[in-house]
Amino acid sequence: MKLDFKNPFPLIDSKIYFLLGLAICCRLPGFDAVLASDELAMVSLWSQMPYEQIFKNYQYPNNHIFLAIILSFLLKNFGLHEWLLRIPTLLFGIVSIYLGYQAGKDFGKKAGIVIATFLALSEWHIFFSTNARGYIVIMLLAQICFLKLWNSFEGGPDTTRYDLWFPNALLQFLGWILIWAIGSWTLPTFLFFELSLILFFSGIFIFQRSIKKNANLMLPFFSLLIGLVIFYFQYYFWISPEMLESAKLNAAKTPFNSFFNQVMFHWLAPFDSIKYVLLLFSFSGGWVLWKQNPLKLLLILSMLLGPILAGIFGFFLELIPGIPHARTFFYLQPFFIILVAIGIYTCCKLLNKTFAEKFGEARAKAMGVSATRLAAFFFMVIASLNTYQKNYLSRLERMPLKKVVKFADSLSSNDLLIVPDDMHVEFYLYGAQEMRNRAENILREGKIDKIYFVEYYKNNFSSFIRSKDGKDISISGYPGLVNNAVNRLPELSRQALMEIDRFGPFGIYQVKPDWLQKRGTWKGSIETVGVIGEKFFQWDADHKIKFFDTFLVAIKKKQVNASDSLVLNLMSVSGSDLDFSAAVLEGKIVDKQIQYNPAWRINGWTMDHPYGTSIFNRIWNPAISLSSGGSTVSVLDVNFFEKKKAGMIKEILTYEISMPEIAANHGEPKA
Repeated sequence: MKLDFKNPFPLIDSKIYFLLGLAICCRLPGFDAVLASDELAMVSLWSQMPYEQIFKNYQYPNNHIFLAIILSFLLKNFGLHEWLLRIPTLLFGIVSIYLGYQAGKDFGKKAGIVIATFLALSEWHIFFSTNARGYIVIMLLAQICFLKLWNSFEGGPDTTRYDLWFPNALLQFLGWILIWAIGSWTLPTFLFFELSLILFFSGIFIFQRSIKKNANLMLPFFSLLIGLVIFYFQYYFWISPEMLESAKLNAAKTPFNSFFNQVMFHWLAPFDSIKYVLLLFSFSGGWVLWKQNPLKLLLILSMLLGPILAGIFGFFLELIPGIPHARTFFYLQPFFIILVAIGIYTCCKLLNKTFAEKFGEARAKAMGVSATRLAAFFFMVIASLNTYQKNYLSRLERMPLKKVVKFADSLSSNDLLIVPDDMHVEFYLYGAQEMRNRAENILREGKIDKIYFVEYYKNNFSSFIRSKDGKDISISGYPGLVNNAVNRLPELSRQALMEIDRFGPFGIYQVKPDWLQKRGTWKGSIETVGVIGEKFFQWDADHKIKFFDTFLVAIKKKQVNASDSLVLNLMSVSGSDLDFSAAVLEGKIVDKQIQYNPAWRINGWTMDHPYGTSIFNRIWNPAISLSSGGSTVSVLDVNFFEKKKAGMIKEILTYEISMPEIAANHGEPKA
């Protein structure tokens, strides 16, 4: 079996065309759904950077550099179109299925069909080929490497060699280098794959003791050495040591006791319930391959097990901070499936031979066709149901968000939209500068026109938790700013809200105008009633506050707020939230001690980005918080984590959501 790059799509079994079409159909539902999770991080952060900065910014290993470059080009030239940003990984995934078929053809077309079918219906192959993430990219690279090396072992390593005529050899050498470079620029753990191949080649050179006999392996071997140099320059030269250390700490990890189960799950889902049966087939396939050509088996095992063992040993030798997440080894799936397919193909051949001897060749063939169709139907049903539940539903659930975006676009520049933080897709509402600009405008002009709350149903749970009597609403998803808010939720009266619209799982609620009151606290004449760390901050003439270390200051409120009120505080903060936290809270003075009310940080992404305000190096960042309960003082609380530089605060704005005085005086029930 040869991989012909001049004619990559020769006349082949029509079944592969059907499977490629089926694979595309399995990946199209919800293909244009709004971005979510890590692919959203790719688009919202690195893809918006200048091209040269993409190579240098690696605070989080979510930056799959090669794919980020592609996404950046598409985003900057064609705008935000979800389907367009997913097209590259879809194409990589479809080609991956075709290469899986090519790999199996060495044992027969049916073996190739088994591999292609499995990849086409694989839950995680569907997921990663429809997400703007780089895992399917390195799978394709690994498959290309495998096929090129597999071809070189046809009949033994000394029978098929590269064309070492200089121009061809040079092009092949550059092609190998390009593979290692793209792999390093996609996932740094691709290094484990490269190291495994270096050990494999070295073993062959040592044990066979013949350069001439292994001339076909010299180009990929020496290209790998250059690949290591590329890896070093990328992660230890272009990326700062501080940033690399941050990436290591932020990298997702898998505990050793669940690692192998997680890896198998990524390889086999939705058929992981029969993983032990598939393991037996892989062992039988390995045995068959050993009998045919031991070098081919060693090649597969070095590619399949080598990266996994490298990750485990790297952790135990303390070279890396933890075992990499199981999904980083997903790209090894085709090599495991090859062994499974060989085992299934061999077992089926033996069964056909047995049935032919017992029932006759024609009857045995009919039985085999029926069994194959039944198995294919069974696998497709399982795969479709699982994919529908795991992939399609989550995508389709997010589709109405686009209608919420249209609603947000219709708001005035002084309207504020408040969204639960547990929604990663909140990028669409304010991560792309729109809502950030709105928050900055509100602070600059010192007024809010309307406040809207977004209710979000996720996994059949609402971000609005109604009380048993239906009078109060608690809003989930906001991180607590102080200890006494960790296990509590911001609460407001149901009477304070009126439903404006609903889009699928999203509900839009407006705070009634007469329930919204502006409270002036930090401008004009103020009365300080409590200060801690007075020497660590100072006021300037423009009511800006400059601070150098942790401090606390409480001022007396001109108007005491009600016990059932919810206070909204906005301010502009200069500096990085990685260095300090700053919040305006509600509180009381009890026995000359400052006490906080529960408080929560809201619209975190509005301010900058979920990865922190240091990401885009902006000078000023809006900050918004909610605080509940009656209070007599407003408290400015600043806590330094690392004393690198001073911070500044300006434009503090406070609004109270509480029952109007007229309604309260007429005896209407309060929350």
